[in-house]
Amino acid sequence: QTVGLEEQMQALREERVKGVRELEMQIDRLREQLDSADKEILTLKGELAEASQEHEQVKIEVKHVRAQRSAAVDQHKIERVQRERELEEQRQKHAVEMEQEIIVLQDK
Repeated sequence: QTVGLEEQMQALREERVKGVRELEMQIDRLREQLDSADKEILTLKGELAEASQEHEQVKIEVKHVRAQRSAAVDQHKIERVQRERELEEQRQKHAVEMEQEIIVLQDK
């Protein structure tokens, strides 16, 4: 009977040791998964920082392009007004010349 009990105790010890080894292997696998997840998180944080930096750069470029466009529109308006003034001056000059020519022709 004692031999049977000892065999049962030994079988239980072996089973317990086997269970502990399995648990240790599961813990090791979980640690590896955790390490892998940590690396992935760091990678994603880096990508996010890079994307955020690129986004800020694009915002700056958009502001610059808008400012350039606004300046170009303003310059176009200034040039248009100047051309209109020049044309009006030419029209008035031409009108004066025509009036003078009419006067000269009437005097003849």
